[in-house]
Amino acid sequence: MKIIFIIITSLISFNLLGIQFNSLNIELKLKIKKELSKKIKNFKINEYRLPSLKGIKSSKQIKSIEFLGNDLLGHTALIIKTRKKKYYGSVVILQKIKHLYAKTNIKKGEIFTIDDCEEVEV
Repeated sequence: MKIIFIIITSLISFNLLGIQFNSLNIELKLKIKKELSKKIKNFKINEYRLPSLKGIKSSKQIKSIEFLGNDLLGHTALIIKTRKKKYYGSVVILQKIKHLYAKTNIKKGEIFTIDDCEEVEV
């Protein structure tokens, strides 16, 4: 009887631990998205590469999230800071950017208008 009780309590504790980590990751993802939306318009996060936040029990312990920069593939490095530690991770961002291209060749000194250009979304 004691063995069954031990097995059941250990399964419940592992399950609760998994739920706690999952909810922390969800809260962290929402915080990252909120911080990014202050800096970037019209983006979608394609992938999260979150660090294991050992010792952190809630997102309230996170002091700040800093973004280090992007590479050509859309990876954005980030630092998650608490009062005691720094955790490093990254996110992969998809973003549509509008470019303005000339419809014809423009020669030096030539005056052109917006009608001579077209907007392309990449």
